[in-house]
Amino acid sequence: MKIHNTLVLVVLYLFSGLALASCGDDEPGGGEQITPETITVAITSPASDSYLTEVTQITVEVTGEVVQVDLVVNEEVVMNSTTPPFTLTWDTSSLQDACYQLKAVAHGARGTEVTSEVCRVNLDRTAPTVAFADIGLPILFSDRQEIPVDASDEAGLAEVRLLVGGEVEDVLTESPFTFTFDTTGLEDGALDLAVEAEDKAGNSSGAELTGMVVNEGIEPEYLEDNIFTWTIPGNWRVVDFHRRLHFTMPSGITRVMAVIQWDRPEWDLELAIGTGICPHQGVRYAYDEAFGGQLIVTHTAEELSLSEYPQGETWFLHLAPGTELNTTEALDANMLESTDVAMMMVLY
Repeated sequence: MKIHNTLVLVVLYLFSGLALASCGDDEPGGGEQITPETITVAITSPASDSYLTEVTQITVEVTGEVVQVDLVVNEEVVMNSTTPPFTLTWDTSSLQDACYQLKAVAHGARGTEVTSEVCRVNLDRTAPTVAFADIGLPILFSDRQEIPVDASDEAGLAEVRLLVGGEVEDVLTESPFTFTFDTTGLEDGALDLAVEAEDKAGNSSGAELTGMVVNEGIEPEYLEDNIFTWTIPGNWRVVDFHRRLHFTMPSGITRVMAVIQWDRPEWDLELAIGTGICPHQGVRYAYDEAFGGQLIVTHTAEELSLSEYPQGETWFLHLAPGTELNTTEALDANMLESTDVAMMMVLY
């Protein structure tokens, strides 16, 4: 009986050892566990919902053993990179302005593919439209004045800027784009304004305006019932057009400033001021001519060795074509369309 029990125990021991050995052979390598590839991928630049204008660097951030990254645009692979860091240059020059969906696909060393979340970008190379609104002649600035601007862009505007003398005066980011411009600290005289509109992609466009600051001076009573704005018709064949305004000089005036403004800057106009009826039937004190849309002529009583201009004298403002318009060729090139003209005098 004792020998039999011993044989049973030996058999049981051997059987249990074989069972243990067979569990250990389920995995190759003597029980070593192999984990699947762990890979992540994300587009970090540009940011989703951003606006682009040109060739763009696409920056892709990955973790894990990645051997290739594909750039997918609207479900189509457009390029790839096998060299980290994975930065791809996306050429947008042949693409239309639109919204594009970008994805990055990372390929692991053992065949794993992981796709990033969608990055939406807006391709926009169209500049916004911008213009000064409700501008008519004469263009005068005084005190605190509102300057309305029309600006728009299909993709949306980032900001609209008002520039005075080339320097940014104010910035608006929401419509209506109406600037309040304080001229009280400026001297009377010519003033250049500009507006610039910039959209969310960085495209910009602008408009310029030349006017005149009048805070201190006074305007005389013209003898022509204050009719000082008119239209010179286009395609004139006679260059000898002239317009005149007259006024009687009040007392205490020591300086005069005459201005003409016109809305076609390719026209060359001349302005003269003096006493009498016109430059040919009176005394011309000052004159000048210019292209550009505005011309200012000034004169002082001191130039006549006087403390002030004589009261009661009749003065003229005389508009005529500039010397550059005194040919048929100039007429054909520069005067095919009409121009609105405003003329006025300011007394100090």
